[in-house]
Amino acid sequence: MADEIDRQAEVIARFPARLRELRNRAGLGQIELAKRSGVPQATIAAYEVGRHAPTCPAGTPRLPC
Repeated sequence: MADEIDRQAEVIARFPARLRELRNRAGLGQIELAKRSGVPQATIAAYEVGRHAPTCPAGTPRLPC
């Protein structure tokens, strides 16, 4: 159980840099990603600087990191 919590904390800590990396790799700016994803650009910016982290509804399938 503690290992799973540690893994989740690690994924959350890496999320801002990983989001930016994948967005850049796709050749998208924050505005274009916002349009395509339906997530406000300000929220994407907040994710990328670690000010906020996305949440998933209960029952959402796990995605590989």
